[in-house]
Amino acid sequence: MASHYLRIIVVVLVSLAAGSTKHGFGEDSGLVGLPFSLLSPTEWTHRPVFIQAEGNNTRLLKSDNEFRGGLPLDEPIAFESDIFKGVIVIRLAHTTFDDNKPLPTWQCQFTLQGQFKEPIRMDELYMGEAYDRPLVGMPHPIVMKAVRKVFAFLVPGIQLDVDHPKHPRVLALYGGTVTALRVDKPGKEPNIAQVSRSDMAESSLLLSDKFTTAKARKSTLSRPRTASSLEFDTTHVYTFQHQDTVMNYTSYYANLAPGLIVDLIPHLDGQAMSLGAITNDGRWMFRFRIWNERTLLEWRKNDRRCE
Repeated sequence: MASHYLRIIVVVLVSLAAGSTKHGFGEDSGLVGLPFSLLSPTEWTHRPVFIQAEGNNTRLLKSDNEFRGGLPLDEPIAFESDIFKGVIVIRLAHTTFDDNKPLPTWQCQFTLQGQFKEPIRMDELYMGEAYDRPLVGMPHPIVMKAVRKVFAFLVPGIQLDVDHPKHPRVLALYGGTVTALRVDKPGKEPNIAQVSRSDMAESSLLLSDKFTTAKARKSTLSRPRTASSLEFDTTHVYTFQHQDTVMNYTSYYANLAPGLIVDLIPHLDGQAMSLGAITNDGRWMFRFRIWNERTLLEWRKNDRRCE
């Protein structure tokens, strides 16, 4: 349940906020003064998106110079953080699939595989969005209070602070959020290049004999009280797959429902959204920012300097 609500929460809140201004993008965007690490959009490998490892938290195991046009899609990317070492494959429906193939039901999918460097209790690792600056046009505090009550019931343990004055965030427990999870002994894990090209089957019985289905695993690991009895250990190989049906990164529009599409650009203040997981004490397991050309237009408008 949590995996479906994370994006929808942000979308609902911005749709409650004041009206927004639309921005376009194309060959003549005229972007100048960009952060050097992003280059000009004309040099992006997957324009209009540019995927970037968050350097302070996620270290690539290849030289950054090999990814000057942005990280690749549909290919394994080796990385390491303070608490995890592994590989990730990111796929975006509107760039990974050409016009001759039907689009999948999801907008974005990532498959992550590797091992933890230290045991992490499952009630201490969260997935979602975290920002460095306030979001624009959030609802009135009275509305936010009501929204928090509703989502606290729907997603126990959720951190819903999108109206925070400095560091907005919306996070839910990682183990109860990912679409599918495999836990294997080293050497028995699936080939990530292959498993990332399909809907991965759940196989998490090594965590608990009660986890016969993804639904059973999510029911336990989405609640802090029940998740606290389990941990991600250092001896097994974990393969996580998550499918996001809401956020279209090639446009930065969120598809809330058929006919209901919300533009998030005016509310992000030039910030990029990201894929990531973070511990309670602020350590990132992984973090990859997904920039869009429209995001950079907003960045330029506000004369931002990326951190």
